[in-house]
Amino acid sequence: MTILYGVIVAAVSIAAAARIRVAAFAVFALFVALGFGILTFMKGSPILDANISGIAFLLVMEISYIGGVFFWGLLRRARRPSAREAIADPSRTQGK
Repeated sequence: MTILYGVIVAAVSIAAAARIRVAAFAVFALFVALGFGILTFMKGSPILDANISGIAFLLVMEISYIGGVFFWGLLRRARRPSAREAIADPSRTQGK
């Protein structure tokens, strides 16, 4: 079940990289990792295991976010500019 949570957290982090700023995501990631650590502790695991679980989720989220930033950046650079984004008044060039 923990692997499923990790995959979901990674997918959400990659999707968040397209829209959320770094500072906002850092706060979000801390709260989610803290929540997973508390959840692990409440299931009866020792405090050390809960801390390691929370840190592992935090690492997965941050690495996925950084990967998502690179992915969305490459996707933005690769797409062709639309006619709407074209320059309205191109500069004049010297004729012959």
